[in-house]
Amino acid sequence: MRTAAQGPYQGTNQLNTVDLRIAVMGEHCATTGITARLIGGGKTVRYCEAKACDADGQVLAQALATFRLAHGG
Repeated sequence: MRTAAQGPYQGTNQLNTVDLRIAVMGEHCATTGITARLIGGGKTVRYCEAKACDADGQVLAQALATFRLAHGG
């Protein structure tokens, strides 16, 4: 989620986690894909979502996070 949260400012900001929530849904089996995306926010606060899915596309776990960017010089 870090890459999604930083967006176009890669490597130029300190990223602080404000909140992180993880939900596990169903049985654990082989994870075949994890995706993370920016779902909202602005210049200093970013909201991100990550999902882990099995081979059938069923969501096994989901994480929602709030990050704060501290713009560096």
